[in-house]
Amino acid sequence: MTDVRMVLAALLFCIAAISGVIYIAIQPTQLRVGVTADDAISRHVMQIADQAFRERKKEIRLKTVVLRNAAEVAAALNAGSVDLGVARSDNIAATAAEAVLVLRREALVIVARGVDDATDVSALAGKRIGVLAFGGPEPGNRLNALFDYYGLVGASQKSAVIQPAELADALASRRFDAFALLGSVAAPAMAASVRRIAEGNPGGIAIIDMAEAEALAQRVGDLETVSIPAGIFRGSPPLPAKKKDTVAAPVRLMARADLDEGKVSRLLQQFLSVRSAIRRAAPGYDHYEVPDPEDSPVLVHQGARAFRDGESTGLLERYSDALYLGLFVIGGVASFATAVAARFALGRRRRLMRVLGELRAIGASLTGVASLAQLDEAEVRVEHLLSSVFERAANCELSADDLAAINLAFDWWRTQITDARTRLAAPVDRAGKRFLPAQAPGS
Repeated sequence: MTDVRMVLAALLFCIAAISGVIYIAIQPTQLRVGVTADDAISRHVMQIADQAFRERKKEIRLKTVVLRNAAEVAAALNAGSVDLGVARSDNIAATAAEAVLVLRREALVIVARGVDDATDVSALAGKRIGVLAFGGPEPGNRLNALFDYYGLVGASQKSAVIQPAELADALASRRFDAFALLGSVAAPAMAASVRRIAEGNPGGIAIIDMAEAEALAQRVGDLETVSIPAGIFRGSPPLPAKKKDTVAAPVRLMARADLDEGKVSRLLQQFLSVRSAIRRAAPGYDHYEVPDPEDSPVLVHQGARAFRDGESTGLLERYSDALYLGLFVIGGVASFATAVAARFALGRRRRLMRVLGELRAIGASLTGVASLAQLDEAEVRVEHLLSSVFERAANCELSADDLAAINLAFDWWRTQITDARTRLAAPVDRAGKRFLPAQAPGS
């Protein structure tokens, strides 16, 4: 029974170890995402994505960590206190993080009073400019770069940041001559604000076309040239009347350089799989994309590169090394348990053999016993042996074969003790020899 119990214990241990490995492998992985306090859009998108991941039982989960500013996001990424961080290209300190996803492009849309075709950036000279940021980070240096590029001295001093909710009052009070809108051109809030500005200026508005957008983007750095499609802001007539060029700052999801590339690849797979959920909950902010390593001014994470190249690994490939190592360890543990069980079995067998050997020695000594007192002493020794056998049997330390051997040994002992008592009870002749009584006829 001991052997069986040891083998069962080893088997149960192996099953528990395998179950533990599988349980750990299927547990969701939580990635911490650092977002600045003023970037409400990114927080909203991350929360929607995490909720969609949970509803679909995805492997990667997101935990949003709100930080005060972009410098804290960069510091948290460098320190490893967050795994991911949302950062706009022109509004983050130096960091060793690498790009994973371009969440959106925040375009600079300038709306001024005037005739559309006859108005350009130079018309902003000396104008009061109201800056609207639609839930994203603060404008950063984009406006200053624009003013410097076009030589609009003093324009930055006459600009002021307002919230979209303040737009109606600003239009009614004629507080500003033009507005700079910062956000995704596809966002409903952007279109609604452009239409409201048009309604507040019956004389007409102009959405300024930056003919030098490409040169400006190259001069400033990590800015991109984007187009504002004709009619994207809707209205009557649809605005703008024709395509316009402007600059935009990409808002990227950055990752620590040492973050496992398999996790990054799976995160990108999940983001693409929940695009429809983000489109429903945050219209206009579902146009995210994986950056192209050839064109990106920011180093692209190896996991994103693997995803673009179609080299994302499956479940078996990801955990093959751990699985093989686990099986190797489990096999070693099972072999060790078997060896220990065999060792215990050998020790038990040796103890049993000592009992049987001692019983045989006591039985063999009965041939020289000359008194009943010696027989009684031998019986006491055998009773002690029998008590130890009973104790081992009660502890399930004896197998069926062991019990059979012990039964035969004690049968032999009973025969020996019976013969010895019969011999001692026989009469003694004059020569001092004992003889047994004659058997009855036919017995």
